[in-house]
This record gives sequence, structure tokens and C-alpha cells, in this order.
Amino acid sequence: MTSGAPVVLLVTLQAHAGSRDRLRDELAVLSTMSRGDPGCIRYDVLEEAESPDRFVLYEEWLDDGALADHNRRPHVQRFVEVSPSLLEAPMRVLRLRRAA
Repeated sequence: MTSGAPVVLLVTLQAHAGSRDRLRDELAVLSTMSRGDPGCIRYDVLEEAESPDRFVLYEEWLDDGALADHNRRPHVQRFVEVSPSLLEAPMRVLRLRRAA
């Protein structure tokens, strides 16, 4: 689905036991580089207050094309390669749209 509307993603990641600090470090690199990608409106890394091993990414992209370009970037590909060993389960990606 391609549109000119902004794309908002909410990504949940659960760190594998003992991998929290490494996952946080990897997310710091990913977020810093992603904020410089063309079409990035917002890219936040959050920790769940009640479960500090759970991280949430809030991403907002100009449109589908900007998100597709971001997903092809080397920093994203690297994270996709290293993250499985750091995660308890596959990351959960929700694509959101404004309700009103």
C-alpha cells in the first residue's frame, strides 16, 4: 500500500535475558542514524517503565517511500542481522494511522 500520508510505526522489542544493555546500545546507534534518513519525521526509543527489558520504537515517516528507503539502509540491515540473538521473541510491528 503506497500513499502520500505519513507512516507511523510502533515497534515492540523484548530483550533476551542478559541482553538488555547490548540491545539498548544497538537501538541507540539505530535511532541516531535513522533520524538522519530522508523522510524521518520522528524516531524515538522508549523503555517500558514496568518492564525495563522491553523497548518501544515510535517511528514517523514522511510516506511509504521514505520508510522503504529507510528499511534498505545499511544501519537497518545491520540491526535486522544482529537483533535476533538479543530478542526474546521477534519484534512486533504495528502500523498506525490517525483516527481523526
